[in-house]
Amino acid sequence: MSRKRVPIFCCVVVAAVIASAVWWKERSPFGSGPIDVAELGKFDLDQANGVDADIPRPIRELNGRRITLLGEMWQPMLKEGTDADVEAFDLGKLDHSSSWQSLRVQDFVLCRVPPERKIAYYPNAVQVTGTLQVGIQKDNGRIFTAFTMDVDSVQPTP
Repeated sequence: MSRKRVPIFCCVVVAAVIASAVWWKERSPFGSGPIDVAELGKFDLDQANGVDADIPRPIRELNGRRITLLGEMWQPMLKEGTDADVEAFDLGKLDHSSSWQSLRVQDFVLCRVPPERKIAYYPNAVQVTGTLQVGIQKDNGRIFTAFTMDVDSVQPTP
């Protein structure tokens, strides 16, 4: 490639990256801020026989992306402010009109904390940042989650 073409090639690559970022932001129904877990799970899913294709495409396209979710941290074995090694917790929707027992699999995110991180337990609204995995996961033939997240950080919301 000649030296005259290198700057043109670089400009084309930068323009393509910017265009794809703008396209994704305009296309995503979630906008650019934290995504409420309740919004993430606003779709119908057969709780026994659901498959990945039943998850709406815009939500499936979040798979593998680093995002921030807003929800309620739930880990029944820990007390508020516990600095213990929280290895995993559920992040549920902030809608207190329903109990944890009545939630559907798409109403919570199974969050896993890497062993090198220490996460404190917060009983109320939190923002959780990490890499989201979207897909039906089963255990003994039963769906137990549609979303998992590898957690980078947890912050209580003001």
